[in-house]
Amino acid sequence: MNKTRLLIGSLVILLIVFGASLILCQKSNNPNSCDIKSQSQELNLINNEYTKNLSKLPDDWKTYENKSYGFQINYPEEFNENKIDAKDVSFKDRNDLATTGQEGEIPTASMGSFKTVKEIISFNSTVNKWIDGKMFKTKDSLFAIGIHPNESNLSFKEFVSQEILSYYKGSEIIKSQEIVEVNGTEGYKFTYNPTEGSNNITYYFPSKDNKTIVSLNTHTELLSEVLKSDDIFFEFSKINPQFKIDLEKGTFMDNGYDEFLKKYPDYRLFEKDFSVKYLQKEKDKELAFAQIVDSFRF
Repeated sequence: MNKTRLLIGSLVILLIVFGASLILCQKSNNPNSCDIKSQSQELNLINNEYTKNLSKLPDDWKTYENKSYGFQINYPEEFNENKIDAKDVSFKDRNDLATTGQEGEIPTASMGSFKTVKEIISFNSTVNKWIDGKMFKTKDSLFAIGIHPNESNLSFKEFVSQEILSYYKGSEIIKSQEIVEVNGTEGYKFTYNPTEGSNNITYYFPSKDNKTIVSLNTHTELLSEVLKSDDIFFEFSKINPQFKIDLEKGTFMDNGYDEFLKKYPDYRLFEKDFSVKYLQKEKDKELAFAQIVDSFRF
């Protein structure tokens, strides 16, 4: 991620807001609203906090170093690396990634990148999921690294065009693409339209000899999909003993959603609180991935 571009962008937005506030305060009868010094200090605090969060890596983060391909990256200590051979990854179509059966093992974020991938290193934590009335231990993926050999000796731009973008031809999966620079290496960032209930982002960077392309990929789940999943019901069962009994029997939704809400009136408040916490968790995940990308270097 290009810190300079991000910082300039944030400064432009802050200056626009600052300018607008000056115009409004001149029309206001409140003398405190025109305190330029206090407003400037507030803007500096906001910008300093943004820069600090983006650039400072937590002290307990681990370092992943790939000596075979000459790059390294930092990631949160609670996640573990899991190497996957490309032969274990197959495709049914653009919107269906079939893996080794481990839910969450690979972010489904860049279908096209797996077309050329040789190795995948996925970074996961182990979580409990309530699925179809049973508890399973599964993997929650933060991000994955893809190793893509440039076997045709294409330029980086040609590789992205022919080996990545051609895969999406005729589809509307890619939302945007942009050129980025991270620690002296120029690459591409792709943002995808939501697919399979998640938002997806992928970066591609070429090695110095251009023989290998490295991709960094993450996904965040849409709240609307999570609220329809068994996960939220399992969390609700922790605070409502009767619902826990009904959940284990599979009878909690027998009479429809309206009757469900009448029987468990505290569910609405729980759902609201759950949504706030979940969205914050996904925002933290996005920030972590931004810092991970920012630490990438050949």
